[in-house]
Amino acid sequence: MVSQNRIARMAGCAVPFGHPHVLAMLSYCSCEESGNRFLMSRSPSMLSDASGGVRFLKFNWRLPVDRSPTFSRFMSDSSSPSNCSQTRPTLPDPWAPGRRITLDGPLEPAANETLFGSMTGFLAIIGGFILFQVIVSPVILVGILAFVEGPGAMSILTNQERLLSGYAQELLLTNALAQWVSFGALTLLLARLHAQKIAAFLRVRTPAPGTLGLSLAGMVALLPVAQWLAQINQQLPLPEFFRVLDEQSMKLVEQALASDFSLVFGLLVMAVTPAICEELIFRGYAQRQFERAMPPLMAILASGLLFGFYHLRLTQFLPLAAIGIYLAYLTWRTGSLWPAVIAHFANNAMIVVGSRYMGGEDDVSATVAQDVTIPWYAIVLGIVGFAGVIYAFETYIHPPDGDEDDLSLSA
Repeated sequence: MVSQNRIARMAGCAVPFGHPHVLAMLSYCSCEESGNRFLMSRSPSMLSDASGGVRFLKFNWRLPVDRSPTFSRFMSDSSSPSNCSQTRPTLPDPWAPGRRITLDGPLEPAANETLFGSMTGFLAIIGGFILFQVIVSPVILVGILAFVEGPGAMSILTNQERLLSGYAQELLLTNALAQWVSFGALTLLLARLHAQKIAAFLRVRTPAPGTLGLSLAGMVALLPVAQWLAQINQQLPLPEFFRVLDEQSMKLVEQALASDFSLVFGLLVMAVTPAICEELIFRGYAQRQFERAMPPLMAILASGLLFGFYHLRLTQFLPLAAIGIYLAYLTWRTGSLWPAVIAHFANNAMIVVGSRYMGGEDDVSATVAQDVTIPWYAIVLGIVGFAGVIYAFETYIHPPDGDEDDLSLSA
């Protein structure tokens, strides 16, 4: 503990030790500002003492480091003001400038990194899902129907068959707007609670050359494998409740795809919106938090499996989880969210475009498409092609400085 006389001599004036004004200035001001604010806050008599001022400046820049914890941010063994920022926690990121991201949000630093990372990632997904389903979607739907139908909007809400058959576009628009609020805006808010540089925290950065093409190639190769996993999933014993729920969900999708809307509208609400919003919350925020709590491999698996559960279609859990794991790997390996967004968009866009061009045939539907048998050679080619894409990522995609010490799945 620094004695009262020592402080008085170093500051050049008789300041009682522990004075709250002094502690506040030294604790919360940066190195560049603390000396000036302290001098301005004291009486003119202190400023008139030239020797005291010199001694104070000496105290300001060369105070020893082994002092009271109250002064820990201010006291540094170097005279450089930049050392103040080094006390902030940082997040390792081999793709970021300096290979680290400063965690300077109000939720940092975390008392328990493992518990904090896993819980915040999980709660973000659960909270976004509840916000989407229970609050935002109903409010937006009521507003849209009230705008379209006026006072008769409430009667439409009570007639589910009429709502699904006659207002498919309104439902699709509601779904898209609710995703932007519940997932997009929520993720930006959560990221700001951890870091001021939101884009860097969420990995919204330009990917390395060739990354987007490889990401699309991997998604194309994964499709026959995902279709094969869907057939396996159909054979698993599941409670009848989940099968009924899946049939209702597929009915909604089929009616939405069969409705008369433009291709651009369909791509915007069913491909662009989920690709951006779902990737922001699953790979941008939740996976980042999982990586703070567990090895990258476990974080990738957690993000992918939760992605499969999130869609509430256990009859399609295996293919959805496989796609989610691939998207999580892309985000981690490339250091950018954009490859996952592009691959996610491509997968959804193929469904929308396929339904548009095949919608005139009576025997084509999303349900029938699930039952299409995939030839064994297509599955083998898909596995080989997918393995080749992963090999290309591991071989040719590197961080800017070429150092891959932090790119170990078991690290």
